[in-house]
Amino acid sequence: MSLEAITWAFRQSLTPSEKLVLLTLADYADDENKCWPKQETLATRTGLKRPTIALKMKALESAGLLTRTKRQYTSDMTFLNIDVTTAIIANEKTKQKTRTTRAFQPPTLAEVTAYAKTVKAESQAGQFHEYFTVGNWRDSRGVAVRNWKQKLLTWKSFNEKRGKNSSRNNGTFAGASDYGAAAINAGSS
Repeated sequence: MSLEAITWAFRQSLTPSEKLVLLTLADYADDENKCWPKQETLATRTGLKRPTIALKMKALESAGLLTRTKRQYTSDMTFLNIDVTTAIIANEKTKQKTRTTRAFQPPTLAEVTAYAKTVKAESQAGQFHEYFTVGNWRDSRGVAVRNWKQKLLTWKSFNEKRGKNSSRNNGTFAGASDYGAAAINAGSS
């Protein structure tokens, strides 16, 4: 039994039956990571059927986790590829660590206007850009904008659904006469 082989087998991302077969092989492995149990023995130990053992061994071999050598009149010699797969996993972890995320760069008004022309939302480009620039490129829930083009499409869709006659702030102020009338009414009471 090789404790290193069993630990290695536990760390593999496999289906439950493949992992069970690999763990059983690792339990049989010697210090050189080789073993030679019969498929009937593996079936008895795992509770799986012999044809299932054959399929799982083939899958493990195609995944590069083990190598089998045919022997005459006895079981196959099975080598667990611990060193090879450990190096592959370490290489994949290194690749994952080097991945960097790009920081969001707010678009200029010219970029927004150019994109708005392509989606037929030119009239809303200025209002959209001003709204998100003032809001530090965060949406109404405070979530940072990651894809401003998608936000523009959502903005356009929302404006089309609500129609032109809406009480939403469209960036214009009420006329001075409206404010004056309100002040006179407030003062006379």
